[in-house]
Parts: sequence; C-alpha cells; structure tokens
Amino acid sequence: MRHSETALVLVAASLIFFSAHLYASSTVVFDNSCGFFGLKEENSVGLSILREELEFKGYQINDSLGMGAQIDAITEGFLKKADILVIINPNRTFKKKEKDLIKRFIRGGKKLLLVCDYPHSARYMNDLSKEFEVEFLGNYYLADYLTLNFDFGQVSLFSPIPLALHEKPDISLDTGKTEVKWWPSRWEMPKEPLKTDDFTFFAGIKYGEGRVAFLGDKDVFLNENIKKGDNLSFVLNIFDWLTFVKRNDEVTYSPEILDFTEKNTASLLIENEGEVDQSFSFMAPSYLDMDISKRRIHLLPGAKELVTIKLNRADYPFSDFIVVKRRYGFRSYKDYIPVRAMK
Repeated sequence: MRHSETALVLVAASLIFFSAHLYASSTVVFDNSCGFFGLKEENSVGLSILREELEFKGYQINDSLGMGAQIDAITEGFLKKADILVIINPNRTFKKKEKDLIKRFIRGGKKLLLVCDYPHSARYMNDLSKEFEVEFLGNYYLADYLTLNFDFGQVSLFSPIPLALHEKPDISLDTGKTEVKWWPSRWEMPKEPLKTDDFTFFAGIKYGEGRVAFLGDKDVFLNENIKKGDNLSFVLNIFDWLTFVKRNDEVTYSPEILDFTEKNTASLLIENEGEVDQSFSFMAPSYLDMDISKRRIHLLPGAKELVTIKLNRADYPFSDFIVVKRRYGFRSYKDYIPVRAMK
C-alpha cells in the first residue's frame, strides 16, 4: 500500500472514531411502561435500524424492560439511568408523580422526546406535553403521505399529527401550505371542513437546563421508512439537537466587505471550512436592487463557491449589509456582509 493510501485509511478511521464518539456520553432509553415495543425488531415496523444507527453514533440504547425498570410506571430510579427519555404513543394516563419526576429530570439537564401519531394516544400524551405548552392535535392528520423539502434534505411523513404550540419554540419544522384532515375521514366522509395552513409537525424547546422535542409521526422511525429520502438524517438531527453536539461549522467570506465604489459588480467567495454540510441563502434590502447569481447554495465540508453580485442602484451614498442565512441540521445563523457604495 502506498503512503498516500495509508494516510487516507488513517484519516477515514479517525473520522469514524470521532463520529462514533460524539454522543458517547448519552444513554437513550425508550419507555415501555406506556406500551412501546419494537426496538430490536427487524421486521418492517420494527426500530432496529434506528437503534443500530444511534449506536453507531455512540449512543447507548436501551428500553425500560431491558433495564429491569418497573413495568407500569416511570420512576426516579429509572430516570437516573437515562440521559434521553423517549416516549412513543402512550396508552395510559401519566400520574402526577411521574410528571413531576419527568419535569425535574429535564430541568436538571436531561432530555425528553415525545412522539405521537395516533388519536387514542394523543389524549394521554397531551396530559404530559401540556406541561411544556405543546399539544398533539389528535383529531387531525396531515395527509396519508407527505414529502417535504428542507435545507438538510427531503423528509417523507406518514399521516403525521400536527402540533399546537402555545409558546414560541426554539426550533420547529412546518409543512408549508397544506391541508389538515379530520382523522375519522380516513374511514368515512369528513364531518368538519378541511383547513389549509402552515402546520408544525416537529418542535423543540429548552426547559430549565434540558430540552424537550415533539414529533407528530412515529412511522418515520420504522425500518420500512427511515431510509426513505433523508429521513435518517432528519431523525439523527433530532437527537443531535437534543444532545446539543456542537460541530465545527466555520465559514470564511472573501472579501469581508463588498465594495461597489469603483464598479457595480463584486464577487464573494464562500468556503465551508467546517465538518458539516451547510446551506446558504442570500437576502438583500429591496432598495439595493441587487442581482445575485446564486440565491441558494449547498456546500460540503471543504467546498467553496463563488457568487457574483451586481448592484443596480448606487445613485446615492450608503453603507448596508447583505444577509447570508446559513444552516446545518436544525441550527441556523445569520452572517452579515457589509456593502459599500459611495459614488
């Protein structure tokens, strides 16, 4: 093997080791006291692929049965063994003591993921989720099959339940304009008028020192669906947000100031020096009247792109900014590039 090939293998091995240990300190526990099962099932409706992918990332995966926890309740001893608690489609009411324990668990810096996509479960889930000012609208669903495009990729959803947010979340994903359906209309004619709006199907909030995420679609986790489109990336982004793993996302812009004092065109070189894929979109005040050659770009780690900008109006002196909206996963930023035009 040549030295260059050896170096490539070592680099690849280092990256795999690094990736696999980003999340090593987090233990994810799926709750069985509410009826969940299937973490090790390899059939189409099992969650074995999700478990394997999370374990590859370095998470420790278990469920309450595997941990010998009490079968019919969430207890303090059980929560002490978890960093992230996952509850899916509960089939019972949560006791006040359980809700208090869960809230204390999160306030202390731990994480909670609530997943619900079934009307019968929504009333039980809402008994807990309302403690965080979020409700699952179990009487409605957002189409049998829904494909949505985001900066991080394409997500395929399967009869998702929309969320009602009583406080502004820290992050959220919306469907865009779509039609909500009354759940019984899956089997009979609708008894309520259909509504079209932007509906939220995923949201996340900070609570004390911890975080809580809400997802209105369990089916996206299933073996038969998790590899469709970019569903796996979406799911891993949820756990990434919960654990708040900060990745290197350094970007350089050259030049640092767009100067139109001598001519009406300028070039901006954008280089992704971080370790994550990043998406960029450009905004400029309408009065600047700018033509931007590429309004949206996507850069892999180490990639660069040259954007040409034409200033059509410079008949008065001003200084301003164009805004670069930058995003990876669920994280978003705004970078400001100064514009100088003094004719």
